[in-house]
Amino acid sequence: MKTGVLTVGEQADVLADPAWFTTGIWEPARGLLFRARIRPGAALIIRTSGVHTWGMTYPLDLILVDRHWSVLSVYESWAPWRIGPQHRRARYVVEMAPESLASHEVAPGMHLQWEELRGVEVAWTAPLGDRAERQDAT
Repeated sequence: MKTGVLTVGEQADVLADPAWFTTGIWEPARGLLFRARIRPGAALIIRTSGVHTWGMTYPLDLILVDRHWSVLSVYESWAPWRIGPQHRRARYVVEMAPESLASHEVAPGMHLQWEELRGVEVAWTAPLGDRAERQDAT
């Protein structure tokens, strides 16, 4: 899994820090299942055209984006134990803690950008700190 920062819009407002990008075969399939609850301000990015919330115990905020990182659709507090959402043009799904999108204006047509932070490992439940402090710690 890669660690980075997800920004939104022309002003590059931070949407999620940290944002984890799944790699390999098993990480995208697992998603957030059997993991500690993702903390507010963080995100998991999965390369897929849709997700399900079977087995989840809490709702998720979801953003479906195309191959150019343009937002296709936004779902706030998608309930557990549901199929979908799906979008045929989606290439990535951003999963966030419920109510994460309440403080951000994310709408279809907006542009997201993910930037990898190399050599940085951040825990799912770690307190949100200064990115420079995390880089110095490694």
